[in-house]
Amino acid sequence: MIRALVARPADHLLLGVEWSGMTVTGGGAALVADPGGGVLTLWFPPQHLAEETIAETAGAAGRRRARLSGSSALRFVVPAGNRVELTVEGLVRAAGELAVDAGSVVELPWRLKVRPQAQGGHPLRAGHPVGTIPDETNPLWRTRLHASEPGSGVELVVVDKRAAGIGDPPDFVPALDRFARQSLAELTGKAPARSRLLELSALGGSLVASGRWPEAEWDHSAVLGRDMSVRFLARGYLYPFGHRAIYEKSVVRAFDAAEQVAVLRHAYQLTVVEPVRGRSQDPAIRRRFPFDEVEISRTVFTELEHPDWQSFDAGDGQRRDTYFRPMASAGQPLLFPVVCHAPNGPVRLEVPLVFVADRSLDTAATSRLAEELGRFYGRVTVAIPPTPLDLVRAPKAAPADVHLVRGFTLGGRLGHAEPGAVLEELEMTLPALGRLLDQADAYHPFRYTDAFAEQGESAYAMLELAAGEAIPIDFAGRAERSGGLAALAYRFNAISRNYGPVKADAGALVSTAADLFDDGAGLLGYPLHEIIEQIDVPPMITSEMRPGRGPVVTMSWSQPGAVTFRKNLPGFVAKDTTRLELNVVASDTGTSVTCTLHDFGLRLPTSNPLLELSFAKVTYVRRTGPEPPGQGAPPDGLTVEGLGAKLLGSLKLLEELGDNVAIGDAGPKITPSTSGVAVDYALPLHAVTCGVFVMRNMLFRAGVEVSFTGAPPEVVLGFASRTNPFVLTVMAFGGGGYLELAANQDGLRRLEAALEFGALVAVEFYVARGEAHILGGVRFVWDSGELEVSGYLRIGGTLDVLGLVSVSVELRLELTYRSATNDLVGRATVVLEIEVLFWSERVELDSGEWRLVGGDAPALTRPTAFAAFTADGDHDPGLENWRRYRSRFAPAPSKEDSQ
Repeated sequence: MIRALVARPADHLLLGVEWSGMTVTGGGAALVADPGGGVLTLWFPPQHLAEETIAETAGAAGRRRARLSGSSALRFVVPAGNRVELTVEGLVRAAGELAVDAGSVVELPWRLKVRPQAQGGHPLRAGHPVGTIPDETNPLWRTRLHASEPGSGVELVVVDKRAAGIGDPPDFVPALDRFARQSLAELTGKAPARSRLLELSALGGSLVASGRWPEAEWDHSAVLGRDMSVRFLARGYLYPFGHRAIYEKSVVRAFDAAEQVAVLRHAYQLTVVEPVRGRSQDPAIRRRFPFDEVEISRTVFTELEHPDWQSFDAGDGQRRDTYFRPMASAGQPLLFPVVCHAPNGPVRLEVPLVFVADRSLDTAATSRLAEELGRFYGRVTVAIPPTPLDLVRAPKAAPADVHLVRGFTLGGRLGHAEPGAVLEELEMTLPALGRLLDQADAYHPFRYTDAFAEQGESAYAMLELAAGEAIPIDFAGRAERSGGLAALAYRFNAISRNYGPVKADAGALVSTAADLFDDGAGLLGYPLHEIIEQIDVPPMITSEMRPGRGPVVTMSWSQPGAVTFRKNLPGFVAKDTTRLELNVVASDTGTSVTCTLHDFGLRLPTSNPLLELSFAKVTYVRRTGPEPPGQGAPPDGLTVEGLGAKLLGSLKLLEELGDNVAIGDAGPKITPSTSGVAVDYALPLHAVTCGVFVMRNMLFRAGVEVSFTGAPPEVVLGFASRTNPFVLTVMAFGGGGYLELAANQDGLRRLEAALEFGALVAVEFYVARGEAHILGGVRFVWDSGELEVSGYLRIGGTLDVLGLVSVSVELRLELTYRSATNDLVGRATVVLEIEVLFWSERVELDSGEWRLVGGDAPALTRPTAFAAFTADGDHDPGLENWRRYRSRFAPAPSKEDSQ
């Protein structure tokens, strides 16, 4: 508590006086120290005026705000019995003779309360030079602190961290801001700052001070409480890359000619002192950032806005400004030009960074700071041109290490006490899928798996889908692109180094077909999840990036022991030696697809097998592009080797025929199409003749139809065919027919049979010959549950005269029942053919269908085909030709003419 206030207007001296351990004597004329000694304290008015600074590039200063510092106090220890006169001269003389105590506190600059002390522990003295203010007649009293020993300087130690940490007023930018004050409060506790001049007066203090520490530098010059120049430099790093950088704030008093005042102008500069930084030494960080070096191509940044420092509690309960995001003068985050060097070339980007000042932190505080920085920096999305990147950077490359990336999300981690950038997400595509499926490249977000960050190259997968549902790989309906025999269909949510897109669950690759494959995945029409029991090696889809050219895409599922097939299935017959080999290579020059299934069999239909086919090897090959097949390569299409047939069930009676007929040795007829391949084996049987009994055109057929669209395979058995029926004749009577059936794994799909019988009479004279026939028949068709039964009658004949004129006519009457429309329809057709020398004409009159019963239309609807016989209908062209032909002959005489 101040007990007395002394003033001397002649030299502007103004002091408050406080004492303890001293007794007032002589009627208040003096103070005498008690036997234990006393303390004399001199209080000074505010020694500093904190002025609002403006940017050096700003215009007119205008009115600026200011803040006064608090009082300062010099404390002196008075030995026991010493006498101090209670006059201005006595107090000043005592202050010059006594040593300055460590309890002295000077607030210079604003909110920086320092304890002055002599270097080396020597006593600190207060001298009182008296001088004259320039151009003024009145002198100014001041006290200058100095060390008692020559060559020993004055040191400054901040003693009030709380005051230093008080926030600056809103929009008030002092020369020494809170970050600098807090830094000095911490740093001077380790190594004091040095002062070349420290004077106190009633008009303010004068200070020339500096400090050098590994973390920061400080230079300050003030005259009579007004700052002349201030510089504070902080060392740190740029998060998240970790480049070493320097943040520097400089303040200079400059004369404003427009307003005739000298104002403080500030400038900020950020200097990158480590432009190039290599890969992190922390494996977990290094594996999430696939670049060799990161270079900041510009190293000096000026015209920055005042930083918005963020505070951090190191664990002592005191939050200290530690980091900020540099802002450009336009109010936007400063974008640093960054070049990330990779084997395939540099990747250039512009990203905001965070400056983090150096601080001495323990392990726990470092970890907490990393968490705060991660939240503050967030995730910065960076767009780049589609670039092939090696995302693993392993010493030994794997097939799926390189992927096409068009953007990533940048984040940061702290490991081994050093910061490091990581790619939190990657927006990437798999060109292999686009080329294999003939689709546009689709980009999806991926991220590194924790297993890869921890285990490295041995992890089950390096990337996993970051958002959204699993991505489909669906060759259903396009089996010709995935091997013809096999149509893969599954969804992937991870990427393996060795296999490319895979499906993972609970940190491991899915190993069961039921969990991997979708319903549309099939092999020869059989669902893969039913016929495959175990997957030891998933399908591999990789791409090789080529500069300036499209990638070379490989899809393979040919590794020995990749899959284990189920045994004892009702339709698909697998053995221990059953093996699938699938290889697809696609590039911008062409595509090569090869799929081979070894040593298997098919029992068809599945529910009640009638036929078992065994195959030593079935190979599907499809090539596009100009590249010819290699030496010894199988031809395009379907190749079947070692085919055997065995009749089962109700066809067991034909077992002997099957044994005697070597179907597998007969030459197959291979019929490729855009939707599949058919392999037919035909066995013609010799005609059977016994007297007047003749049976000919007998043909036994067996075939397999393999669809490229994922439909199940069909086995086709036939005796003769519709286009070439068998013929049976007994004297003048004869007939024929055919039988065809088709079955797949679900059972009988189609059955078609027809029988025809009648009579035929032929006569021949020397100049003419002719024949007449009447035949009747029935045709039965059952197709996928729909029935069609037809009965028909054919009546006709032909006449040939000397080979010059030939006339034939046939009438066909047909009655058909259809179950699909539940109707009965009739049809009549007359066909007339005439040949005269080199001229011939065919006329066909078709009634169209007459719906007799059922269906939606009324019964006995008159077909439009008969419109030619109506007066106003259009004439049939064939009928017109016939009429023109008749007109060429003389009309027959009438009865009246003959009379």
